[in-house]
Amino acid sequence: FCRYCYANTNQAVVRYNRLHHDPNSSLLIGRLSKREIIKESTEKSWIVKETVTQDSLF
Repeated sequence: FCRYCYANTNQAVVRYNRLHHDPNSSLLIGRLSKREIIKESTEKSWIVKETVTQDSLF
């Protein structure tokens, strides 16, 4: 048992997720149904990239 599997601390959930992992799927756990569609997000990032410099420690 790996306590870090799928970022979950519940042992039962980890086992469930491991059993439902499909290495041939595009998802981490499970598979897409025929009705599900993956779409690219059109959301823009609100993170402002700033360069912070420190002139001196004191």
